[in-house]
Amino acid sequence: MTDEPQSASSAAGEPVTEKPPAATEQPTAQHQTTPSDPVTLPTQISEPASVTPPAVTRPPIPPPVPPAVETGPQPDPSPIDKVTALIDQRPEVGVGGAFAGGIVFALILKRLGR
Repeated sequence: MTDEPQSASSAAGEPVTEKPPAATEQPTAQHQTTPSDPVTLPTQISEPASVTPPAVTRPPIPPPVPPAVETGPQPDPSPIDKVTALIDQRPEVGVGGAFAGGIVFALILKRLGR
């Protein structure tokens, strides 16, 4: 081994820590306290200035509407309502219907073109 100082590349893996220079100033008298000094708290705490928000005028809330009383038998849902409910539950049915409709439309156009 040699007595040469190590290069910066060999010390790259090690963290470099520098100690800050020691403080030479003595603390001032206002910062010095002793544990025997009593702590005095203010006897009166001032309240922050109260700020009142501006008055907001809103229309009055209408009373709730009572539910309609249903009398008599309910009509059956229409076929369109049934199909819509089926497509909401199973979207693949809607895709299949669109595919079948496209094929039927293509056959009709083919016949008209002759």
